[in-house]
Amino acid sequence: MQTETMIDLMYVHSPITYSIGRHLHDNGYLKNTPLVVCGRNTPWPGAHIVVEDDGIWEMDRVGNFLESICQGLQGHDNFGLNLYVPHSGYLAGKLLKLAGVVRKVFYIEEGDAAYDTVNVTQAWPSREVDVDALVAMLEARGIMETLKIDRAGLQEINSMKSFFFDASSAQYGGAFCISPQAFTLLSNVTVLELERIEIIPEGENIWLCMLPNIINLHAVHAKNKPLLDKMLYGVIMMLRTQSAVLADQGGSLVIKFHPSDDVHLHPDFKNEMYRYGTAYQEFFEMNGFAMGFESSLYNFSKFVVINPSSAVRYIKQLQGADKFIGIKLD
Repeated sequence: MQTETMIDLMYVHSPITYSIGRHLHDNGYLKNTPLVVCGRNTPWPGAHIVVEDDGIWEMDRVGNFLESICQGLQGHDNFGLNLYVPHSGYLAGKLLKLAGVVRKVFYIEEGDAAYDTVNVTQAWPSREVDVDALVAMLEARGIMETLKIDRAGLQEINSMKSFFFDASSAQYGGAFCISPQAFTLLSNVTVLELERIEIIPEGENIWLCMLPNIINLHAVHAKNKPLLDKMLYGVIMMLRTQSAVLADQGGSLVIKFHPSDDVHLHPDFKNEMYRYGTAYQEFFEMNGFAMGFESSLYNFSKFVVINPSSAVRYIKQLQGADKFIGIKLD
């Protein structure tokens, strides 16, 4: 009988998942053949698969995500997967639970979701899918066969509960985070100590401004365009003020968009914001700094965060509250 090859499949799609993923990868936590999947323009220093994202509830995008993984698995005839993923709350998570090749699921911390016990105790709202269309798509792309998805279970996917973090699943293997306050209701949780990254020389005054999730703002306030316009104007005025103050102090401003905004917003819109400071990616590239890690691991002089964000937690934990400046639009 052919021996099963175990593969550690890790999906990262944000600075915090990248940081934890790099730590796991570089420090021997992954014991099997690694397969790294990167979404939302997340970088990786070695071989990896590039995807847009996990597809959320959009069938075609979920198909793209899973098909890319299947292509990365080519050449392995008899394999099992250990998954290292931010969550299992959407359609791809449901499908992977039905995949016969999946052995264990490990969760890697993903922002505020890991600190909210509701995500463990209550089912996540699911969107119904056209099962016949889903089956046809999975078969046409070779996903059904490669991942050995359970056909009977697939017929019941709309009644299948979806948990962001499913501790009751027989596949659950553990979780990784950077704070004891994360995943408090899960078992087998490993708290990692990530090293801070010194990139700003002593005496230099460089502030990082982390913009709000503008796409989400638009979705929430789409029916109130005057309010939305007022908020966006407020963002521009804040950037203009920060830039002027720092210039007077001999400092400079670095501007960072939310990961989803960075992917989907029009370049012209982003360039309007970059008039008041250096784009985050440009700042790292022109200085040759290692990019991709959680921003609060870098020693910026100050961190300005507009609107509530998981970044606040990380800044206070990793850099100290004295470096944090919070601004609310509303």
